[in-house]
Amino acid sequence: MKIDLKIKYTKDYNKFKFIESINRSVDPKHVQKMVESVRTMGVIRPIICTITNIFDGTKGCYIVDGQHLFNALAAEGLEIPYVLITAGDECEIVHKMAMLNNSSKSWTLMNYVNAFKMQI
Repeated sequence: MKIDLKIKYTKDYNKFKFIESINRSVDPKHVQKMVESVRTMGVIRPIICTITNIFDGTKGCYIVDGQHLFNALAAEGLEIPYVLITAGDECEIVHKMAMLNNSSKSWTLMNYVNAFKMQI
């Protein structure tokens, strides 16, 4: 299966929304590590987003993966590279979020519980 993801760029930080009911809390120490990484290596990956209205009824660009990178780039006043993925419902977003996060920083059991508790 071929997936064609085009990286987009913006400095419109207000364009993005966090999925607060699912995403882990932003860790300021991790954001600072990301700032240092960006200063050293530049930006080597985009954040992953989906356009949806399932969270609050308002269509928006929600960050599925990369909230720490987003905060680091915004703190530095840099462009946000992002790609859009499709997700049909909240369960699919949670599943994709878990898969994406499992490849970078593993989710703990509580991360899974907190993400899926909204499904019940």
